[in-house]
Amino acid sequence: MLDFDEALKLNEDSEYLSIVCTDMAYDLSLEGKLKNYDYVGTALASRPGEGFDVAWKSRYGTVLPGGYAQLYDCFYLLALAASVVESGDAASVREALVKLTSGEKASTPIYPWTAQGMRDAFQAARNKDYKHITGVSGPLEFESQTHICQLGTTYSTWTYTDGKFVETGRFSRDYTGSDLWNWTTSQIEDMYDEQAADLPYPPLEDQFAVVIATSTGRSNYRHQADALAQYQMLKGFGYDDDHIILILEDDLGSEVHVTPGGENLRAGAVIDYKTSRVTPEDLRNIFSGTVTERTPQVVKGGPGTNVFLFWSGHGARDEVLMWADNKLEAETFRGILEAAQGNYRKLLAVMETCYSGSIGTYCEGLPGVLFLCATRSGETSHADVMEDGIYLSNRFTRVFRSEVEANPAISLHELYYQLATHTTASHAGLYNDSFYGNVYRNTLEEFLRP
Repeated sequence: MLDFDEALKLNEDSEYLSIVCTDMAYDLSLEGKLKNYDYVGTALASRPGEGFDVAWKSRYGTVLPGGYAQLYDCFYLLALAASVVESGDAASVREALVKLTSGEKASTPIYPWTAQGMRDAFQAARNKDYKHITGVSGPLEFESQTHICQLGTTYSTWTYTDGKFVETGRFSRDYTGSDLWNWTTSQIEDMYDEQAADLPYPPLEDQFAVVIATSTGRSNYRHQADALAQYQMLKGFGYDDDHIILILEDDLGSEVHVTPGGENLRAGAVIDYKTSRVTPEDLRNIFSGTVTERTPQVVKGGPGTNVFLFWSGHGARDEVLMWADNKLEAETFRGILEAAQGNYRKLLAVMETCYSGSIGTYCEGLPGVLFLCATRSGETSHADVMEDGIYLSNRFTRVFRSEVEANPAISLHELYYQLATHTTASHAGLYNDSFYGNVYRNTLEEFLRP
């Protein structure tokens, strides 16, 4: 896929080229600058028949730019949420936004862009009548499970003709975020063979866990908090500290939690290494079981040892994992796992980073290694729970922990399916299964119960 700058350069060098564009290309400043007459695409728009775009043109003398209706609704919702908090019906803006965007909307909406409409909307909000409140982009009804996906968003279709963007129609999406994610998951599910043969492994003799948070500082609170939550989960399943290697910076203070007012996950945690002091060579020694002066705590494994790896932090494009202020290339990461072969029977890597799918792809072919990644190669991962302006956890990790705690014997395929279904805003992925074994019959339990 070309990015837009590349497409423009190609356009300059060719007499005729047909380009189908996303909404990012609908930029009125480009009018008159493109010589190709066969650009078509979609753009975020206002709901037809409501008059918002007509009022905009009347006041400003220009066509309503793409996405401005949605931007208007953002500020409108925030103002309404503040009004709901002031009325006492919600304790926070977050809670007020959920109230405003939940539930089916009435067929007689209040239009929010006229002076009278604004007065009626704020009065309705103070009266706890949320069903009549709508937006200029569509009904302000969001997907009920996550509240991050607006239902009925309005789009326009357009073509670029004679140096101008010309609208050719409008449409509204009528499916939910869950519908989209479930459909995507059903397509990916066909990639996995329920009848696939299991690979031969020696008997299981021992289990180790390596839990890593690669970022530092309070702004990255969620990464260390999620790592500590994994550590406590493993302790709950019977792991002792001799079988958990915990690597994190430990610079968040003496109390850390992943839910507002929740359990203090820092209490009792035995941290083996500070992230900023660990080098790639140290990681190689830890995974391969090589005790040195710098790495006294290592995976004391062998051909009968299963290793559970949880990795939480930042990632970058071009197959890169961030490590504190440094980069860890996918080639180096793969080399660490290759050097450890013989020190593990199976290794399950749960990767909570942006672009983590690129790491899973790069490591394909490693025998006995399975990757569960929060994102595909070109996607970012997303935080989930906030308190006092700080994100406490990531969505993928929270879903993972919830599913595992509810059913430790969950099959790896079912775990993937639940992650793919409930990790919204990115697509969880399963990588290297053909070099691991049947993901329908293999379960997570062999990594959890010593």
